[in-house]
Amino acid sequence: MKSSGLNLFGELSRSLTWLLRMGNGLISHTGSPSYTACKRGLNIRLEKGELHTLPAAPCIPALVVQSGIFWVTQENDPRDYLLKAGEPLSLSGKGTVVIEALQSGVIELTES
Repeated sequence: MKSSGLNLFGELSRSLTWLLRMGNGLISHTGSPSYTACKRGLNIRLEKGELHTLPAAPCIPALVVQSGIFWVTQENDPRDYLLKAGEPLSLSGKGTVVIEALQSGVIELTES
């Protein structure tokens, strides 16, 4: 039986999501499905190469980089963001957010 391309894409997407959430042994990952994202003023410290996942949460309207450089992507947003110290990013709260430290630093969950 042949699998459609759409089926294969769905399976690949689920596998990638699992790898990002659980870590793949190549990059360190922080965060877990039980993470409560509704804490403002929470600082997330990541070392270079570490990932952190924030679940969809409308109560976290923004991220502000305190130090370091971060790549940020959000589900349902076709853009990716490269953020440096002092730069904020408003979040829609409608999808999972994945943060990767390109340079070790701290990112804060804050008001927009």
